[in-house]
Amino acid sequence: MLILWVLMGHIQREAHLLLLESDQVFPYSKKMDEDGIIHFFVKAQHFESKSAEPVKLEKHDLSDVDFMNIEELLHIEDSIRRKHIDSGSKEGLTYIMPKNESFEKIYIYEKVDSVYLRYKVEWIEEEINLP
Repeated sequence: MLILWVLMGHIQREAHLLLLESDQVFPYSKKMDEDGIIHFFVKAQHFESKSAEPVKLEKHDLSDVDFMNIEELLHIEDSIRRKHIDSGSKEGLTYIMPKNESFEKIYIYEKVDSVYLRYKVEWIEEEINLP
């Protein structure tokens, strides 16, 4: 199950994405490059974590988190971009907001055995095809 959590408000502050190996609807892959950067690929979206160590959490640590799926994250990101473009157009400015600026913080959670690993990630401005 792939789940995202976004704080709803005037400014989108955080997004939380839970990745489970058993998810058939939104499969993901994870790779570490030679520089130790971890790359996550989810539904043709690329996220990367430069964190040295993920934060380890227990299931009860996530009990107050309200989740949404990646489709909702993409919809919110698109809405934020469109509002930004519309407000800029009214002032005669053109600036296309990168995906990573749609949220102040994005976290990916990966379940490993009974522990959840939380990675702070950046949303990379590229789309890829997953096999």
